[in-house]
Amino acid sequence: MKFLSIVFLYSLCILGCTNNNPRTHKEGNASPYKKSNEKLIFFPVTSFIKGEIASIKQAGINPWIVTIANGKKDSVWLKVEDFSAAFAPYLTPEIDSSNLIDNYKETSFLDQTICTYTFLYEPSKQLPGTFSLRRWDVYIDQQSNKVQRIYMQKQWGDTIQHLTWLAGKWAKTISMLTKNNEDIQLRETTIHWNFDE
Repeated sequence: MKFLSIVFLYSLCILGCTNNNPRTHKEGNASPYKKSNEKLIFFPVTSFIKGEIASIKQAGINPWIVTIANGKKDSVWLKVEDFSAAFAPYLTPEIDSSNLIDNYKETSFLDQTICTYTFLYEPSKQLPGTFSLRRWDVYIDQQSNKVQRIYMQKQWGDTIQHLTWLAGKWAKTISMLTKNNEDIQLRETTIHWNFDE
């Protein structure tokens, strides 16, 4: 419940973004969630995802994992004891204000064409070599004030990992290798836990 309260409060604060323009931009320190004389507060992505995982466990759902690699497709039910390993890519590094605020900036806007508040997080300076997280985005429905989707991008050398979390439905990881200016998909893993659709 705590993470839902955080999301709700964060969403209320972004209502100030609305005007007649289809896309209302608020960049960097102009974030609607920053108060005077206070540091910018990033959306608590990791806390939100942990809350979703807790909900899956509480509902007693065994997610269905579909993996595509080397032209082969495989699928299996995910056991509760395997949750930590399967969801680990979405939980590291910890995405919050305290450990990332010095290296990333926030750009936020209301896209009225899709009725979504969008928060984009990108490096504000050259990242240390130990940082794999290149960017992340948070999409919040304008009417329900609920998180719709979270996107993250990580990179290690020539390997890029694209992670998408569709709230309440599924999570997908796509690993790509850039070789000779060509992107080669190495692996795609999708974890489904909503079987109503």
